[in-house]
Amino acid sequence: MTFDALDFPLLLVEMDGRIVRMNEAARALAGVTFEAAIHRLLGVLGDGQPWPTVGLLLERMAATGERAAQQAKEERGRVWDVTLSPVDGPDGDCWAIVVIVDITERTRLQESLRHSETMSAMGALVAGVAHEVRNPLFGISATLDAFEARFKRRTEYRRYVDVLKERVGRLNELMQHLLDYGKPPRPDFAPAVPRQVMGAAAVACAPLSARAGVEIVLDVPDDLPVPRLDRNRIVQVFQNLIENAIQHSPPGSCVTFRAAPSEDGGTVAFIVEDSGPGFRSEDLHRVFEPFFTRRRGGTGLGLSIVQRITEQHGGQVTVANRPGGGGAVTVSLPVSAGNSPGLPRPQAPPISPGSPVSSKELPLSDRP
Repeated sequence: MTFDALDFPLLLVEMDGRIVRMNEAARALAGVTFEAAIHRLLGVLGDGQPWPTVGLLLERMAATGERAAQQAKEERGRVWDVTLSPVDGPDGDCWAIVVIVDITERTRLQESLRHSETMSAMGALVAGVAHEVRNPLFGISATLDAFEARFKRRTEYRRYVDVLKERVGRLNELMQHLLDYGKPPRPDFAPAVPRQVMGAAAVACAPLSARAGVEIVLDVPDDLPVPRLDRNRIVQVFQNLIENAIQHSPPGSCVTFRAAPSEDGGTVAFIVEDSGPGFRSEDLHRVFEPFFTRRRGGTGLGLSIVQRITEQHGGQVTVANRPGGGGAVTVSLPVSAGNSPGLPRPQAPPISPGSPVSSKELPLSDRP
């Protein structure tokens, strides 16, 4: 009774891998019955983790006669701590007690903590560098303005001044991105109507979409919950994603920005889909790394800032490729307690699902 009462998988095996006993949790993990497993070799439990690791540790223990332990991780991300300890069998031969503990959540929390510590240290570093660079950069910009004012009639200097001003502008943009990433301001949470927040970001991107010949299409359900957000920071998130999607979409195509609640109503997913080539498979795990970019002239901080702001809201951002082509970035934000479709909402102008957005469709108070 005690053996089966344990809520973690527990097995007793001989050194040749033959199963002597296994509790209910172990049978449930392997998906086998008691009759199908007892007195059979470990292979009957399947070839998915953690069973291959059990076999490897059993071989190691047979060679050394000592306790063996190792973590086992499956492709879907589940992680187990597998431990084998020697025990005497009824005839004096050596058996092994196998203990399997699911440590998936603990591993996730540890990785999250390491990630937070790394990002915090990197943020402090880049913010310090940005502050040190901004002062001399301001001096260069001021000197360039003075030079332009004094020699504005000297046409032979015009092309040099234009190049220098463009380069200084890019450096200023990089410094601002570094400051946004390094020391983001403390969020100011308040109820925010998703339609208005999404529309504000789309309007801010309208000039870029017009120049690129790419249409922005909003698809916003009427019954979305009203989450508590830092409106300005989330508009920045959505604007970054839409601009990135536009830059990767060919002229004449469209960028779709849509939202959908989760089944339990606990989160709202905001999805930006483009018509470009999509993400390279080898880049999917690197897109949120600071300074990683494939776009010429990009800073490589856009998605890193998006991830940081999203995590400040207790949310998650993921990237994927669409089956029909193009990339998709999903920002999932939690709905705080007390925020539901029944809350009073500020009146937003009607935007029919699937319609393109323009600056005329939002009140002036919603424009960045």
